[in-house]
Amino acid sequence: MRKTLVVVLSLLLLCWGVFLFAFANRLPVQATQKTVRQVRSIVLKIPPKSVRATPSPVAHISAKATPPTIKGDNVNATVPASIRENIFFNGNTSLHEIALTFDDGPHPIYTLQVLHILQEYGVKATFFCIGRQIPAYASIVRQVSRAGNLIADHTWDHFDMTRLSIASMQWELSRTADVIQQVTGVRPILFRPPYGSINTTVKNVSTQLGLTPIMWNVDPNDWRLPGAGIIVQRVLANTGNGSVILLHDGGGNRSQTVQALPQIITVLRARGYRFVTVGQLLADSVRG
Repeated sequence: MRKTLVVVLSLLLLCWGVFLFAFANRLPVQATQKTVRQVRSIVLKIPPKSVRATPSPVAHISAKATPPTIKGDNVNATVPASIRENIFFNGNTSLHEIALTFDDGPHPIYTLQVLHILQEYGVKATFFCIGRQIPAYASIVRQVSRAGNLIADHTWDHFDMTRLSIASMQWELSRTADVIQQVTGVRPILFRPPYGSINTTVKNVSTQLGLTPIMWNVDPNDWRLPGAGIIVQRVLANTGNGSVILLHDGGGNRSQTVQALPQIITVLRARGYRFVTVGQLLADSVRG
């Protein structure tokens, strides 16, 4: 009987020990599961945090490459009297030659349309390009250059150069000249100040960089979109020997300029004018 009682007590103690061991091991698991459920509940109640999208470098480059809308280069075309005689406005007035110039390109539509017309009529022109637009449309600039046209410097950002520091002027001109040379293989020697805005400092800085400032003496205000017919009338009424004609292939809607171009070429050629680049006009002016 005593042995039986001992055995029973031993079994009870063993069962109790097993129960305590199992309970001790189960408690953390239950607590952990409960904690997980609580945390999950809290997380689900928290509204998602707004995330500011980081601009894609590619998207940023594309936006920068989009040709900006630019008001015409004649807006502030005032040249100080002290340097006016040293700025190139037109060529030799004794020679029956003129130069077509196009500002604010390259543009993915209008530059190619202008180029097509020039090639159709066998005319060479001068394109003053905005530097920051060139990388995106390098193939267009290369095509214009290979067709025998002259690519010139119109600064990198189309800023009013008279409002910049000397260091900024140098950067605007040099960076544009560098990219033009990379794309065409030819370093530009001509520069047109945006808005025709120039002073002694701008002239000196550009000259030191090997860039001759070029202005114009015929401006039909094509950028104002007066109508193709008006553009034609203004050009024909004001063109003479050595004229530098200001037109635009970028900076906005240039469809009227494209529409006017064939008639401008046809009539001026019928009058006996020969179309040359500004580089040729400048060279003939020096010889004259």
